[in-house]
Amino acid sequence: MLSAETESTAALVSEKPLGVRRLPVLGEMIKVEIEESGVVAWREAEVRQVLLSGDRFYVCVGGDEDFIECYSLDDEWKEWRRTGRVSDLSKREISQVQETEYLSKLRGYSYRRLKWMCASEIEADGPLSANVLKKFEKRLLACEAVDQSYLKHTEVERVIHHRHSRGVLEYMIKPKGLPYSECSWERLSQLLEPEAQAAIKRYHEASSLDSAALIKPAARVASVWTKAGAPVEV
Repeated sequence: MLSAETESTAALVSEKPLGVRRLPVLGEMIKVEIEESGVVAWREAEVRQVLLSGDRFYVCVGGDEDFIECYSLDDEWKEWRRTGRVSDLSKREISQVQETEYLSKLRGYSYRRLKWMCASEIEADGPLSANVLKKFEKRLLACEAVDQSYLKHTEVERVIHHRHSRGVLEYMIKPKGLPYSECSWERLSQLLEPEAQAAIKRYHEASSLDSAALIKPAARVASVWTKAGAPVEV
């Protein structure tokens, strides 16, 4: 699951605003973005567990005890929203836990989808991931500086193509500082940064596309990315 890039929770403390945002409290009711049968909707969820390290928390969606999702503080307004309400905690098995977590890059996913994971989650993925963690912890014990060069790979260098996947508009993006083999499909809702929006605008201008026409899915078009010799960069 993991690539060779793994960062500790403490490594990015200086990158987070202080005194501005807060994690939801136990039992707080929030709205989360859920996609079901190709339809994206906001559903009510209850905070069941809060991880103080890594700014993550787990919620129970729609009262379904088998529907547990994890979100981070950075996902606010993107994947979850506050409602200002707190439920009755008397009958809930919820807890506040503090443990070390590691910011990890998952194989097959872009740097825009890094995930905070505890040691047990990483080790459960298998020997390869466990070895990645072991090497990273050795570097920490040796007081080596944490390499944060990966941050530039979360930025969008250019947009290659677009498509509608289950009714959701997505763009194929090339991350800054990485080869085209690392291109990935990302939802429009996850490309809200100024540089990402600028790249989308350049793509539309170069392709002579009408942005308004993308609101409704057009006829399915084969991705040029999969065709040998087809132009992919605009």
